[in-house]
Amino acid sequence: MQRSLHRTSLLALALGLAVAAAADDTSTESCELCSFPSGWYLDTDFGVAFVSDDSFRFGDYTGTTDDGLYLLGRIAADYWSASGAHWRFAGSDMGLDARRLELRGDLPGRYELRIGYSALPHNLFESGRTPFRLSGDSLTLPPDWQTAPTTTAMGTLNASLLPVEIRTEREAFALGLAFTQNKYVEYTVDYRYTDKSGTGIFGGSFLNTSTLLPRPVDHRFHTLDARMSVRSDSWSAQLGYLASIFRNEDQRLRWDNPFTPVQLGAGVGQAALEPDNEFHRVALSGHYRPAAATQLTANVSLGRMTQDDLLLPYTTSTDLQSPLPVQALDAEVDTFNADVRLVSRWGRALRFRASYTLDDRDNQTPLFEWSYRLAETLAATPRTNTPYDIERRRLRVAADYRLPLRAKLSAGWNRETVQRNFSEVEQSDEDKLWAKLKLPIGQRVDVTAEYTMAERDNNGYRLPDDLSNDTSGAVVSGQNPLLRKYNLADRERRGLEVGVFLRPHDIIDLGLTAERSDDDYTDSVLGLLSADYESIYADMTFAFRKGAALALHGGYEKYSSLQAGSQSFAAPDWLADSEDETRYAGLSLDAGEVFERVRLHLGYTFSDTIAAVQTRASGNADAFPDLSTRLHRFEIGLDYAWRETVVVRLGLLFEDYTVDDWPLDNLEVDSVPRMLGLGHEWLDHDAGIVMLSFRYRNRL
Repeated sequence: MQRSLHRTSLLALALGLAVAAAADDTSTESCELCSFPSGWYLDTDFGVAFVSDDSFRFGDYTGTTDDGLYLLGRIAADYWSASGAHWRFAGSDMGLDARRLELRGDLPGRYELRIGYSALPHNLFESGRTPFRLSGDSLTLPPDWQTAPTTTAMGTLNASLLPVEIRTEREAFALGLAFTQNKYVEYTVDYRYTDKSGTGIFGGSFLNTSTLLPRPVDHRFHTLDARMSVRSDSWSAQLGYLASIFRNEDQRLRWDNPFTPVQLGAGVGQAALEPDNEFHRVALSGHYRPAAATQLTANVSLGRMTQDDLLLPYTTSTDLQSPLPVQALDAEVDTFNADVRLVSRWGRALRFRASYTLDDRDNQTPLFEWSYRLAETLAATPRTNTPYDIERRRLRVAADYRLPLRAKLSAGWNRETVQRNFSEVEQSDEDKLWAKLKLPIGQRVDVTAEYTMAERDNNGYRLPDDLSNDTSGAVVSGQNPLLRKYNLADRERRGLEVGVFLRPHDIIDLGLTAERSDDDYTDSVLGLLSADYESIYADMTFAFRKGAALALHGGYEKYSSLQAGSQSFAAPDWLADSEDETRYAGLSLDAGEVFERVRLHLGYTFSDTIAAVQTRASGNADAFPDLSTRLHRFEIGLDYAWRETVVVRLGLLFEDYTVDDWPLDNLEVDSVPRMLGLGHEWLDHDAGIVMLSFRYRNRL
């Protein structure tokens, strides 16, 4: 893949930019005559909110899940010293589960300190039920549990069910420090710790039976980002180090098999959860302006991902154990990323842009043969792990030319080359041509049009059985030789986007944009054959006097595709048409001062999405039920300036959300004979919040 040549060339360019003007003066400059306002300024909101109804989804990302009263709190306290130092303490949503706090201090040209905390709940399902009890990393069934070949025959199932909520909460702590040595050199360090805990969903199986399990989530994320920046009038450079460390407090999940075991020893299942892993990266970037109209930038980074957790045994059965080839995989992936960009203006009318990007993922994980077991007991054909490599090279060239009467013509060519191993396609090349015209009509109308054509070709589609030639022992399971994966298959794409932007009056702006694109998978017999996208979007804004403004927007999107399949593992014998349609609209009105000292805000959001799938086989058409979601959201806000420093705020928010999801609707724990589910489903809600708060603003 010519890695050495690409890396050496791009690294040399970045180094050259970093030292392009190292001899420039870096002496410290100070401001002895500067004066700054000093003192405290406080801007705070405190009040209460009342939620009308219980709704798990309504409280997603906010924490307003239960009906009743909630405290509201927001504060922004600023302090300026006579020397120019500035400190700010800020907090928002302090009475909710989704809250944020930050302390920030800085002295311009010297230092900056940042300390932050945030929390964010994520609610998925509250209607789940399960017979499993969690103890450590194990899910156990009640002592009187009766296994059976199907869920309907499990005699103690209903009596054993307990409610379970599928939700997580994320807490993050951040610390940042920036230090300016002089006007040319700056150091920055940012550290972030994130804790994610709660309950998720995990799928476990024993051959032809499966179970949805409530799995524990207990994740730790550590991120360190350190940078040194050097700059002058014509160039700049930055050297950085990034460390991202993930730790999972639960390395595995064990569960009792609720079904009748296929044979002795298949009574307990076990699976590894997300392994501990680390990513480290060193990056160098540079910017150089050799002339007033030309700018050159380059970025190069070297990274390494590692994972060496201890591996679980093939089976939980002590009588069927066999040795693993290694106790830890010692997985390692090296990454190399680089890009070079040039922007140059030739005269007053022509601007030229060019860029080259290389993204390389070199998987150094060793290969081993694994003699694993199915359903904890049945010996399977040994398999070898496949360490995937991928390299992407992108070249982009474009130019903009200014025509008379404010018109502008732009055009460009992009080429992307992707190389892979252990894949049906070793190399694919995609060329893209595009042109865009901006045409003003008078002083109040602009028309834009952009046309795109792209073609992706590969160097031949290999059958899965041929992939074993890449590296000894690496084999991909067989598939229909007529199948073409959509991300690897040859493809032709055509796209057109047209926009009209008007300003019929000084206070009115109108915009209308329409887009269509067609994808044709020219050589595919099985798989995705075509995909089309079309959309239209309109917006209108009115800017009235005294700060009043009205904004309206609405749009329509449709994505449709055609897929061919074969249930006989031969030629196509069925087709599937899918169509996703979305309609949306919104209104925002800032009415200004409607009465003396009273300001009004109104907002409305609407969204309606329908997904339809129809299959055709042997001349007969059969449609799945539609999937749909619909949202109405209303907002009203009133601000009353009670005093010069005090504003009384009254707000109302109401949301009506409905969803029809036939795979989950009315699905009980035992609805599928060979799948023990959670009985969870999306729940409709219509809930509202009434908020009353007092805002205080004053210089102390």
